[in-house]
Amino acid sequence: MIIKSLELENFRNYSKAKIDIDPYINILVGLNAQGKTNILEAIFLIATSKSHRIQKNNELIKFQEDHALVSLRAESLRGNNFFNIQVMNDNNKQIHVNGKRIKRATELLGYFNVVLFSPEDIDIVCGSPIDRRKFIDIFVSQVKPSYAVLLSDYYKVLKQRNKTLKDISKQKCKEDMLNMWDEQLVNLSYTIVNERLQAIKSIEEKANKFYSYISDYQEQLTIEYYSGIGGKDKYTAQEYKHIFQQKIKSSLKMDIILGTTSCGPHRDDMLLKLNDKEAKLYASQGQKRLVSLSLKYAEVEYIRENTGEYPVLLFDDVLLELDLKRKHKLFEELIKKAQIIITTTDLKRYQEVVVKAATIFSINQGEVIKGT
Repeated sequence: MIIKSLELENFRNYSKAKIDIDPYINILVGLNAQGKTNILEAIFLIATSKSHRIQKNNELIKFQEDHALVSLRAESLRGNNFFNIQVMNDNNKQIHVNGKRIKRATELLGYFNVVLFSPEDIDIVCGSPIDRRKFIDIFVSQVKPSYAVLLSDYYKVLKQRNKTLKDISKQKCKEDMLNMWDEQLVNLSYTIVNERLQAIKSIEEKANKFYSYISDYQEQLTIEYYSGIGGKDKYTAQEYKHIFQQKIKSSLKMDIILGTTSCGPHRDDMLLKLNDKEAKLYASQGQKRLVSLSLKYAEVEYIRENTGEYPVLLFDDVLLELDLKRKHKLFEELIKKAQIIITTTDLKRYQEVVVKAATIFSINQGEVIKGT
């Protein structure tokens, strides 16, 4: 899977730009705040329909303009495809694949896959459960677009259940109004948790193997899924639904008081451990960084394993804390497998690693110049 070209119009600090991207290694060089990360953001937007940086679509639009347009040509096992996403000031967006408008953003998933490596990846280890759920949900959705639909349906039901809880608290309706939402919530929850468990099982071995390779540490990296319903990792559908129904009933009074649902996939977490000790609490900063890098590498291999081809790899100045030896190890694993796009403020950081084989782009105030 490779990007052939990328075009931007009124996107962030770009008025107009077209980049013909090399199928192997590309390095975007420039000072901070010149637009390097904006290019990666545009590529990520095409792959997932969402920015990895902001929630409001209209923040992607260049100041004093009424729209932004991102167009991308890609080549994959699914053939040659042309994508464009137009973002409007009212936060709406229009998505076209090969000239045909798609109705749901989830229809875009699976056409074109990317893995983004960024400094914020350490939040997978150090951050909140939201960061870890987001990590799982993004890469599973790229491989299984139906999973993204499941999540969307789940959060719609959750929103309605929470609204009903608030209405019960205000005595606007009776508790039996929850029955319809509870049944849907239980059924959707089981499928989501089951998909997450399968994904974690798949990436755990890959992440542990890469962690040992790149770190020279002897620790064992393990991943456990923490479900709010408690107990074991794996349930039959009947067991899970029964236990979840009991959990919902037992927490009903508190849920009504708080106006929110206290258990379910939206509250679950992923525990990352080194030698059975939680990495978030006991690992050094360097170990945490390598754990997050190992998880992202496992994501790459998970996508390859499930789609038959490597995703495009985006590195947003993420290797600052890696020494030369570990940079070599990382790129030894990836350089022959996937198209790579790297951002950096200093080309010398990659001088002995990938520069000789790379196409260089200079980024300056929203202008892209190739070969300098």
